[in-house]
Amino acid sequence: ARIAVFGTDGRFERSIGRRGQGPGEFMICELIDLSDGILKSVDYNLHRTTHYRTDGRLIDTFPGRGRFNIGPDLFFSLTHPSRYDQNGHLWMGSGFLVTDAAGDTVGTTALQQVRINYEFETPGHGKGGKSRPPVPYIDQPFGLYVSDGSVLLTDGVNPVLMWYRLDGSIRKKIETGIPPRPVTPQERDRFFRDLDSQIRVADDNQQVYLEWLKDAVVFPQYRTLWNHISVDDAGYIWLEGFEMEFERHDRGGGHTYYLFSPEGEFLGSTRAPAAGRITRGFFLGEVTDPETDRVEYAVWRLIPRIEGFVYP
Repeated sequence: ARIAVFGTDGRFERSIGRRGQGPGEFMICELIDLSDGILKSVDYNLHRTTHYRTDGRLIDTFPGRGRFNIGPDLFFSLTHPSRYDQNGHLWMGSGFLVTDAAGDTVGTTALQQVRINYEFETPGHGKGGKSRPPVPYIDQPFGLYVSDGSVLLTDGVNPVLMWYRLDGSIRKKIETGIPPRPVTPQERDRFFRDLDSQIRVADDNQQVYLEWLKDAVVFPQYRTLWNHISVDDAGYIWLEGFEMEFERHDRGGGHTYYLFSPEGEFLGSTRAPAAGRITRGFFLGEVTDPETDRVEYAVWRLIPRIEGFVYP
């Protein structure tokens, strides 16, 4: 429920925010952007985004999931847009929404559209009754706003990056050339074993939801490809590959990053010692001790070379 600020030497400098529900307070906070001297953090419990200056001074709070200011009276948020077709079927997707200060839509898009295979009790559509399974699996959209007036976005499952303008039109489509990875039976079994473990320790309300989820969810055909996307100061695109714990241990720990030029050309992959974000010529990584599960943060400097950035 706070943001901790460290120098590049690892020394703690200050914290921003505290637990609570008032202005500048959090229940759960996640850093979503740090640019132009503005720190933007979303609180999914309170459904709002808070803006700070990097010295800790509060600027303002805004309602909505992941909604943050990107220009004069423009706001951006990752979202799950939905629509009804002419037959009254509900389709859901993952994408982004840009609105002006009055709340009017400036631009919107969806990375994918998935038909909901059951009918909602929705006014105006006359379907009636309660929703029923199956529930389609829709991977969360993630990405970032790029300061030149465009959005780089992926849904994590598909081997494609979409580069949009703020009005929703496509600026560039980047085919990574990395094939989708099918879900194995072992991974599916592990998912439901973990779900059973959660059910055993959940309270009554959570158990009802988790039991419903267990019966209703349609497990995805393909597994997640990416965990995170970063763009460094030189415009290079870094995709953190999604790996299961046993895969990382088999490969000596760490994480794989796939590197693309600012034009979208695949330059290769590199094994990073940790998962993290890349900014201002530095890589901020999270390192977990496998014996104690203690989590620490480390900072590496990125060295520019002809073939792209590498870890020293």
